[in-house]
Amino acid sequence: MPERSVSRRRFLSGLGLTGLGAAAVGTAGVAGVGALSACSTDGDDDQVVPFRGDHQAGVTTAQQEHLRIVAFTVLTGDREELRDMLSTWTAMAERMTRGDQTTEVGALTDADADVTDDPDNLLNQVPEDTGEALDLASGNLTVTVGFGPSLFDDRFGLKDRKPEELEPLPKFPGDQLQDALCDGDIVIQACADDP
Repeated sequence: MPERSVSRRRFLSGLGLTGLGAAAVGTAGVAGVGALSACSTDGDDDQVVPFRGDHQAGVTTAQQEHLRIVAFTVLTGDREELRDMLSTWTAMAERMTRGDQTTEVGALTDADADVTDDPDNLLNQVPEDTGEALDLASGNLTVTVGFGPSLFDDRFGLKDRKPEELEPLPKFPGDQLQDALCDGDIVIQACADDP
């Protein structure tokens, strides 16, 4: 029987980025998964995957129906700024996996806005949560963050902490990759049974 080739897409979605998730050392992140859905939060506690446990949620979780994945290049060279961003993402991801909005403040509404000429009014501010998932169940949402080999360069003093096995993925048969769009310092995978 001829050997079947595996596409990059099949590899990443089938394995759920287990290796990259393990490299995240327990950090979690947030990714845009705000699509329309028919799920409601009433009585859907069984759709919550615990965020904290022996393993990062999403690494050993049963595969969900929907996957969103994004890679980022970190633009700052400030280690504290990176740490603060990852801490913020962790808190947001934990709230989202419970079915809550990303922050305590939640989505801003027209009733919250002070309609004046004051440039600091709420209409001129980016909301902390845009509200797409308001009143939706978590749908077994897991958010897995992985670090790419490039994060362990000289920018953040992490070079000596890079796991030995952490290397860029090889090219897969059928790939039509553009170097400018490949790799990344941080990859976030958000999976759920609801889009």
